[in-house]
Amino acid sequence: MRLADPEAELTLLMSVVQNNNLVDDLFENISESDLTDNRAKKIFVFFQKCYKENKKPSQSKLWLYLKDKNIDPETVIQDIIAVPSEFGDLVNRVREMAVKRRINQALIDITEKMREEDNIEKLSDEVQEIIFTATAKEKKQKHEFKLAEAMMDFFTEINDLAEGRKKTRGIYTGYPAFDYKFGGFRKGQLTVIAGRTSMGKTAFALNIAHNLIKRDNYKIYLMSLEMNAKEIAERVVAQNSLVPTSKYNASITRVDRDNINLAINRLYEKDLWINQQRGLSVNQIKAIIRRKYRELEGLDMVIIDYLQMIQYDSRNNLAKAVGDVVLELRNLAGELEIPIILGCQLSRGKEKKHKARPDLSELRDSGNIEEIADSVVFVWRDKEEEGFATPAKIIVEKNRSGPGTGELEFVWYADYLYFRDQMLEDKDGPLPGWKEWGR
Repeated sequence: MRLADPEAELTLLMSVVQNNNLVDDLFENISESDLTDNRAKKIFVFFQKCYKENKKPSQSKLWLYLKDKNIDPETVIQDIIAVPSEFGDLVNRVREMAVKRRINQALIDITEKMREEDNIEKLSDEVQEIIFTATAKEKKQKHEFKLAEAMMDFFTEINDLAEGRKKTRGIYTGYPAFDYKFGGFRKGQLTVIAGRTSMGKTAFALNIAHNLIKRDNYKIYLMSLEMNAKEIAERVVAQNSLVPTSKYNASITRVDRDNINLAINRLYEKDLWINQQRGLSVNQIKAIIRRKYRELEGLDMVIIDYLQMIQYDSRNNLAKAVGDVVLELRNLAGELEIPIILGCQLSRGKEKKHKARPDLSELRDSGNIEEIADSVVFVWRDKEEEGFATPAKIIVEKNRSGPGTGELEFVWYADYLYFRDQMLEDKDGPLPGWKEWGR
């Protein structure tokens, strides 16, 4: 298999010498690492030098430069026939060879990993990351827009909303007050849902997933780094059946069993996928999510529970390592164009002061989580208040794309592990079972 084409590299560069207007296109599409021929690398560096000095890379200057580098100019300038009109084809040829070399190197790296790693699941995730790194550079994505083009994209979206072809700009959760304040979960954005110990951050994220699959056939992938799949299933069934979790350890009545069975039947075909692997690095998590994304031909949302359970790079200090993980996951959201929800444990400093409202300074282990995340949502309730239905607050602290921030009144149903919007509580009354609390 041919892994390099030196003639194509030199011809490409000489076409730029003959038409200096192509130098910008060259730098946008080709880097020095894409070249293999030593002469081509030297010429590319010469172009960079001219570019920085705002000078045109003429043949005479190139001739002198090559002689200074002990390269015979005649082997390049006189022997290579370049046609500027072929520039695009030459770019594709050079890039194609570069991709083949990266894939070839990936095969070497994979072989080395196979010698070092005995854990098949971990090996599989590492292989996925290696392959993606080797091929990601060639992913065609539009990064530059003229204002008029961007405005037309915006107008098309607004028109689709007005005509009913699109329901929302983001994914709405089914919590009216939250959806109004937050504006829905947007594609390509990372939202951090944070809370102190036992406040219900996992429950709230899972409530959102449950509301979505109950309403429509959303494809949701949950990376549960703390609880196993059966525990997650128990929670979802409790929310759907309204059979209290406290009864799971006691004798279940026939009515309870029938309600659980109905809930299971309603949820059976829903696309909520649960991964219960623990001790994963961010690269492994990314590889797993990408693999599921390809398998399902897309995802509507990813939930990762939670940040502090991810294995960090021990070579970095903790704050930097956490920040790097958050940034990697935000980039993954943009890459796959899906919303990612990331659970986060708040620091323990104010836990004893349970009446204290959480704030951004409590985001544990890193001072830049709030800077990187697109949105930050806090879950808070007074743990001294015990009951079947107790007040809770969902606090939208940062909201890059939504209508606003602020506190929202919710009700926490401890026996169902379910948060309910106070607007629904006022409209429809409390959930069944509240009168029986304490019996």
